[in-house]
Amino acid sequence: MAIWKNQCTVRELNSKLKGSVQQGLGFKIAHIGEDFLVATLSMANDADPEQQNLREATLLMTANTLVAIAAEACINTQTHSTKTTEINISQFNNTTEGTITAMARPVQLGTDAQVWRFEIHDEEDLLLAEGRQSLLIKSR
Repeated sequence: MAIWKNQCTVRELNSKLKGSVQQGLGFKIAHIGEDFLVATLSMANDADPEQQNLREATLLMTANTLVAIAAEACINTQTHSTKTTEINISQFNNTTEGTITAMARPVQLGTDAQVWRFEIHDEEDLLLAEGRQSLLIKSR
């Protein structure tokens, strides 16, 4: 059974990113599944070790953005909104180039809170990072 309250297309979700930092970095929703959402992002080909913090921040931004979009698609956005209360990410590997793919799937979809699990992989399906994000659902 699909979890989405707001039936939208990949194109519609990506249009919400128009003019955002995420869009400028190449973040794109790639697939909407029955109970998951997938996004991609092209990593800059920059092997400079001083850019390590930026690459780590990019993984965090990718996960946070993906979960925020997924969480909002599971609520009535006319009457409610979401707010991240906690995000936990563990990074295992790093990549300096190519496309990364992130997938988010809910652990708990409550009326007051949501918990999502996410994974980020590189083009060879190497696990780069995984984690959980908790969101509060509040009335507008």
